[in-house]
Amino acid sequence: MEKREIKYYHSMTSEIEMVYCKNSHISYPEHNHISVYTIVLVIDGCIELKKKDGTIIHHINDLIIIPPYEPHTIISGKEGYTTLTVCMKKELFSDFDKNSQLSIFTELADYFISKGILYKEQVRMLSDTIVTLYEGITDQKYKSNATFASTKKLLETSPERELKLDELSQVSYLSKYHFTRQFKKVVGLTPHQFQLQNRIRKAQHLLKQKYPIIEVALATGFYDQSHFIKTFKRVVGITPSEYLQAYIFLPNRD
Repeated sequence: MEKREIKYYHSMTSEIEMVYCKNSHISYPEHNHISVYTIVLVIDGCIELKKKDGTIIHHINDLIIIPPYEPHTIISGKEGYTTLTVCMKKELFSDFDKNSQLSIFTELADYFISKGILYKEQVRMLSDTIVTLYEGITDQKYKSNATFASTKKLLETSPERELKLDELSQVSYLSKYHFTRQFKKVVGLTPHQFQLQNRIRKAQHLLKQKYPIIEVALATGFYDQSHFIKTFKRVVGITPSEYLQAYIFLPNRD
């Protein structure tokens, strides 16, 4: 079997990221994405996608759309999988210049065509999906539950803070038990899962800026570097060091 390869490609001109996973057997526990629309193209093998409304096994050339905040679990097929994932910031769709964003996406996609990763027909499928997604969410906004708006924002923007369940529930004027149940119902994850996930997302952002791993661990609320590395790998699928090596900025074409 060929060696596993994971690469993160980021546009220098737009909030578009493309993640290439080749020959991977990594499964991802339940999580969500708070700021991006995610489009997954299965290039080889299969993955099992679990969501609230059921489980579907996706095969070659299947396309999957995952909106922000939708909790989901990804399980690798027995023989592994190869996927290309397009991640687009939700802000792009609030003021979306369809032609310019598609042009940027096409430039990124041309790189994958040149490397023999994608075929032109697959790029067309992805482009059509982006257009369909744009047309489906234009003038729509994510509707946040007012009861949890401040708590959710706190856990998103300052996940490194030591926040006790007592404190969080008091902000929402609910008992700890009721708060936890209702938070999971609205957000899709428990407060602890959501905070931990956002700590790791913040860690990814800091790693991209070339901060040392120990500094990233401390800045995201981990006081034990080994615990940080273990948690990072469980959430992202690779270690912080591997993530640093896997991240690539794609410059503009002249």
